[in-house]
Amino acid sequence: TNATWLVFFIPSFILIVFALIDLFLLKDTPGDANLDDFDTHDASSDEMDKSFTMKELLGRVFKSRLMMIIAAIEFTSGVLRNGIMQWYFIFAAEVPAMKEIFFTRNWGISIAISGMLGGFTAGYMSDKLFQSRRAPPAVIMNFVMMVLLITMLVLLYRSPTIVGLCAVLMCFAVIGVHSLMSGTAAADFGGRKATATASGIVDGFVYLGSGLQSFAIGFLVEKDWIYWPLFLLPFTVIGFLLSFKIWWEIPEATKRYLVDVEKKVLRVKKIKLKKIKIIP
Repeated sequence: TNATWLVFFIPSFILIVFALIDLFLLKDTPGDANLDDFDTHDASSDEMDKSFTMKELLGRVFKSRLMMIIAAIEFTSGVLRNGIMQWYFIFAAEVPAMKEIFFTRNWGISIAISGMLGGFTAGYMSDKLFQSRRAPPAVIMNFVMMVLLITMLVLLYRSPTIVGLCAVLMCFAVIGVHSLMSGTAAADFGGRKATATASGIVDGFVYLGSGLQSFAIGFLVEKDWIYWPLFLLPFTVIGFLLSFKIWWEIPEATKRYLVDVEKKVLRVKKIKLKKIKIIP
């Protein structure tokens, strides 16, 4: 209890360890890792021999309607993510019935596990159910958050356990949206030549959203805590609509790749049919 300074040194030490692991194990390309290089069919597939200035990289993001929609979705996820993670514990501290429930007593580990599962689930859904499209899982998870916030509105002062469960599931859903939009969609549509710039700018919108909710919720809950989920609810609707707007979007190079794959599959099927016909 007297070594409060360890709160700063322990995370720093962990970050140093992982920085060293990254330094030795992470590579920029498969070729650097002694594997075969391959085309990822992202937005940079036809531009790997080009060099871009900073102005061109910024223009690639800010002049793109699609990238701005992704950034706007991330803005809503910034409001929702920190709107739950930061304010749940403050709410629980002010409402005596919330202090004794499992989720309050284990808030840190609950949101850590929930967030990791949300990220993995969103990625799995994107790759396995929606042909690597990033928007459909974001639509689903924004809808889930909509339902959870409505439930919180109805039961905020009635059922501490349900409110705690809703808050943890909110973390599951919002980290799913965040992981797809900030890291994956930005990389897809920014391409390998602009991945860092695109991801950095899109991720910056998360913190704009975080700043907005910090100011707004702090002001509103002085009147009544019911304004907490009520303020967050419209951002799930906005995130839902924006994600739905780009439901079918994939990079042009990915579209061409999928067309080529489909043609190859059809050719294989035709060959198999011809072989079947000549069998007596």
